Amino acid sequence: MLYNLSDIPTVDLKTTDGKTEVFSGVAPGTQTSVEVNGITVDLAVSSEDTVLQEFPGVQLERGAAYSALALGTASAPTVIWVQSETTTE
Repeated sequence: MLYNLSDIPTVDLKTTDGKTEVFSGVAPGTQTSVEVNGITVDLAVSSEDTVLQEFPGVQLERGAAYSALALGTASAPTVIWVQSETTTE
């Protein structure tokens, strides 16, 4: 999931090389999500052409939940990555 809990007009989640877009245009106060297969990937949260935070070597695993949270203000943004375990049967 990508949460935009900031006043940044839009945030995006892409691979760090910019070739693969996971989410784009997430507006303030909103979130978006997608299910993914297991993979190790380098990710970055950005706004327009500015990278706010990179997350290298992220291991996405089936049955786990991941979130990137964009917090703060456009002039002083903070982005964090969290993982929570879930059970699948």
